[in-house]
Amino acid sequence: MINVISESDEAGCWMYRFECTDDEGRSSSGLLRLAWEDYDLWIPDGTVEPGRVAEAVLRFVMEQPPPVPISDRIDSSHPRRMTPGADERIIHLIRNGERPAG
Repeated sequence: MINVISESDEAGCWMYRFECTDDEGRSSSGLLRLAWEDYDLWIPDGTVEPGRVAEAVLRFVMEQPPPVPISDRIDSSHPRRMTPGADERIIHLIRNGERPAG
């Protein structure tokens, strides 16, 4: 389960305070930095609210094996540096509104 608690505008990004609980019941909380560049890459037409994009990034991170608690600070560029195909999967999560199981 993902709960975005707050959103704030910063220089070149949005910052989201979040809480997540994975399928094993482990809880994580922290900050997600969603860079404007990443938003524009995933949503070039600007038709999706940034909060929904932030949730998709968190969902993507939560679905990666092995299941470990999410870091307390996440940058939106992290998935593409760590996982091949991350951009396509995040776009799919945004467009289809998938939620993690649990």
